[in-house]
Amino acid sequence: MSKVEKDKEVPVKAGSPLVLQCRRCWRILGDNWAFESSDPVANTISLRGVSNVSMVDHPVVSKDGSGNGSPSSSSNVKLKCVGCESVVSI
Repeated sequence: MSKVEKDKEVPVKAGSPLVLQCRRCWRILGDNWAFESSDPVANTISLRGVSNVSMVDHPVVSKDGSGNGSPSSSSNVKLKCVGCESVVSI
């Protein structure tokens, strides 16, 4: 695993704490204790809890594979930092 530091990747030891911060103002948004899952195809991560963020749009509910349109157990929300108002992204 690695972290990005000023446009270069720096190796991180396994088991090291991971803190998610705003790219613009460096406000702390979450950490690996709240990590739930990631999806490299969708370029998303899921956390059980976050702080210092607000929703940009309404949640987008994922549909299950049954074709009946019933929502699955997950939804995606675009978030923005409450400190600098920038959209949070990976």
